Amino acid sequence: MPTTVLPTGGSLFRGYRSCVDFPAACAWEELYNEYPDAKVVLTVRDPGSWWESTAAVLYPTRTLYPNWLTRLVPFTQRWLDMTDRLIWSGAFDGRFEDKAYATQVFREHIETVRAHCDPERLLIFEVSEGWQPLCDFLDVPVPNGPFPHANDLKSLQRRFAGIRRGTRLLPYVLGAKSAIAIRRRRRSS
Repeated sequence: MPTTVLPTGGSLFRGYRSCVDFPAACAWEELYNEYPDAKVVLTVRDPGSWWESTAAVLYPTRTLYPNWLTRLVPFTQRWLDMTDRLIWSGAFDGRFEDKAYATQVFREHIETVRAHCDPERLLIFEVSEGWQPLCDFLDVPVPNGPFPHANDLKSLQRRFAGIRRGTRLLPYVLGAKSAIAIRRRRRSS
């Protein structure tokens, strides 16, 4: 359900030119109304493939970090709680795992944005279209180089699997390093 609002003016986004995806997408309507010159990029795709991708990559981030890390780095737990409140329990009413329900929410979101936004301020964008429609809408030159595809399913799965492995292995690595340091200290004493 990515919705990008490109605000101009106002104090909330002073120093910024855009906000992208969640959590801003949860407040797209408020941002749209607050920033009357803002443009909105509504990214659309097949609801079924969107759900498959989100269920495989983003939804599991709820359990991405082990308890020790969320206690050690409180921001992590606050971010997970905010995500749960706004997205999984909020936008999807705690029913994201129900594919039919979640894809209906996805479709309704798209229709709500389409119905609410002035067509002059709205780009309905499929990422497969590449740079041209996006740059035309934003009145900026097309960048040199290909349109980025860094968030494809496979690369995101690899990235999150690496984070999961790393956060699970870190205590063992630190424990081993501590044991080696203690042993070295004892030998040198």
